[in-house]
Amino acid sequence: MPSTTITRTFSLIPISTAKKAIYKKMQDALVKFRDLENIFIKRLIDAFHKGDLTMQDFSGTSTTHIKSRIYNHLELNKVKADQWKTLQLKERINRCAIQHPYHAVRNWLIRTENLSQILVELIELFHSDRNLIAQFLKGKRIPKPVVRRLFEALARDPFGESQSLTYFHITNMIGQLRNIVLSETQLESLLKDRLHEIREDTPLIERFLMSCLHSFTKTKKRKDIALMPHELSQYFLDLYFRKIKWLSTRIAKKSMTIEEFHSFTQVRDKELDAKKRKITARLSHFSLDNLNTLSSRAFHAMITELVSEPNIFLPNHLFKPYFRRINVDIVNPTYEDFLKFFQVRLRYKIKERVKELFLTDSITTFFLSELEKMRAEIYSVVSIPHIKKLALPIQNLKETQVYKSDLEHLTIELSFVSREFHKFQIHDTKGRIKELLCNGAEEHPPVIRLKRGKLYFHLPFEVQKKSLSKQSHDGAHPHIEIGVDLGLKHFAVLSVMDKSSPQDVKEIARYFLGQKTLFDMNFNISTGRFEKRKRFDNLLTSKQSNVKRKLIHIRSEIRTIQHKLHEYQNRLLERAFVQFQKKRKNNLLEVTLGVLWDRIHHINLEIVRLLNHTILQIAQYHKASVIKCENLKWARHSKRKDIGTFLAFWQTHWFYAQIQDAVKLQAYLHNIHFKQVKAGGTSQICSHCGNMGQREGKKFYCSHCKSHLDSDLNAARNIALAET
Repeated sequence: MPSTTITRTFSLIPISTAKKAIYKKMQDALVKFRDLENIFIKRLIDAFHKGDLTMQDFSGTSTTHIKSRIYNHLELNKVKADQWKTLQLKERINRCAIQHPYHAVRNWLIRTENLSQILVELIELFHSDRNLIAQFLKGKRIPKPVVRRLFEALARDPFGESQSLTYFHITNMIGQLRNIVLSETQLESLLKDRLHEIREDTPLIERFLMSCLHSFTKTKKRKDIALMPHELSQYFLDLYFRKIKWLSTRIAKKSMTIEEFHSFTQVRDKELDAKKRKITARLSHFSLDNLNTLSSRAFHAMITELVSEPNIFLPNHLFKPYFRRINVDIVNPTYEDFLKFFQVRLRYKIKERVKELFLTDSITTFFLSELEKMRAEIYSVVSIPHIKKLALPIQNLKETQVYKSDLEHLTIELSFVSREFHKFQIHDTKGRIKELLCNGAEEHPPVIRLKRGKLYFHLPFEVQKKSLSKQSHDGAHPHIEIGVDLGLKHFAVLSVMDKSSPQDVKEIARYFLGQKTLFDMNFNISTGRFEKRKRFDNLLTSKQSNVKRKLIHIRSEIRTIQHKLHEYQNRLLERAFVQFQKKRKNNLLEVTLGVLWDRIHHINLEIVRLLNHTILQIAQYHKASVIKCENLKWARHSKRKDIGTFLAFWQTHWFYAQIQDAVKLQAYLHNIHFKQVKAGGTSQICSHCGNMGQREGKKFYCSHCKSHLDSDLNAARNIALAET
């Protein structure tokens, strides 16, 4: 019978009165174990560079292969860790310490070879099309045909195994190559020479500034409209007062009641309108010459910053510009303050486009030669892996000298030092281990991890198909299929289709799974309806969940702390202090950032868990035989404005992939087919007549059949109707 592996995580509680002492011993042992792992990584990479190890030595992944080809060959049993010299770890622990380093180095070799292959393809493309060099250095999206070509070149890894890389992975590796190029090549000296040439070339500066003034756009109805230079002053004046209103509203909402806020906005709007009229009257004398003067000042201020600022790395400053938040006076906006705002916005536009002045023929030729050199030295420029987690992987369940388990009584014993075992209780209040064992699941070697002062027990199980089913799914209707469209306003929209009659396909149900549906309601599998949770029985004490607002708040805190950390590190750099980790404030800020990112990660995982559980319950209620999702392998990043602020645009691929993987696993265990359909056109094609329609946000309109419906529902219907 087919099987798969799932992992369950539990916390470990010491069975002892001296719990703090045991936690301290475990922490010391795991710190030394991690130090040993990082030493092993350096030994493996040094042996690979010297020729003692080859790519063939990293081809296998079994424990026997690692022990015979790596551990015994390099005599790693003689290696000692530097941390806690009085603490002597068991030799069996040393064997366990080779697991993570081996796989880390193996993945490093695969990634480095992939980067080398991408470099080969990019060099060939750059020779044929110099415009791609500009796109590469600017960090713009590489055209999709180029990514397709790279995908075909990376069809197999260095060990001959097939690897299926997504659009996100390939573009991520291209970005990594770009960062390596900017930091490792000798571009800086050429760019500095070019900078001095630009400062003396007045006609070039004038042409560049004029092109910058003609490059401003405004968005109206999701379309970019070009702005003429004479329209810029009025456009940025509107933007200036819009920012003032937004900031004052944000501050007022924190301390005012609704009535006070309404009266405040009325008074504020009248005052701001009067001040705006005064500034507009003065702007009537603002000519094109004044605009040129303002842009020239902005340009020279930026050039002065590039030349005079200490500890500046010019390639990063040019090709990865950093834009700070613009401060405005919300109490007393004046004409002078507006001009400062206007000049900063002009400066940011110039800063965004100034890289165009540096991409000359000589620099691009030098750039290509540097790429050739970097390809030959690719193993020396790619950073080596470094293990940060405090984790102990158990190699074998028969390693009783290190690990003993009694899952029936939910206890385990661990030993890092000879003749010293510590007993722990597995915190499993829901009885998941007992349920898995009763259903015939087989225990696999676990991983013990220490994180933020707590011990976690990651226990894998090999489970057979349908072993976790709470009810048999043999009565599934073979013609009932569910289309799932993943989104962000609604996390998922489901369309349940009955295909028993091919000529008359009917939608028998639809579901919009948003944050309120997931967090405040339960799906009743017997009635097929969503019901409020018990905590809503008392309407006076219960509050509706707003997980998106919580994520927005956490991300706002992260941005604030990142800004503080960046400013603090800049102040240290001005004093020529580079070792940030030696400063207590720097470490505190980084720890706080880690805690906040963990909170975001846990909330996202909770969304994935609830979404997966609800989709599966809906499929069981309708006795569906197939769950269909879009194949988002080649989907690009969504734009930030389309996503919102609760989820970063680079997280969307991870978020959707987590949901699909979770649904796929549970569908497999419950004997439901999981299929992926092509994502192209699901949102633009009308599910009723099959013609192309028009989509604007959440609205979809078809001019052929005159149908109006929710765009996500239309996509879910197309997914359910699609053939795989």
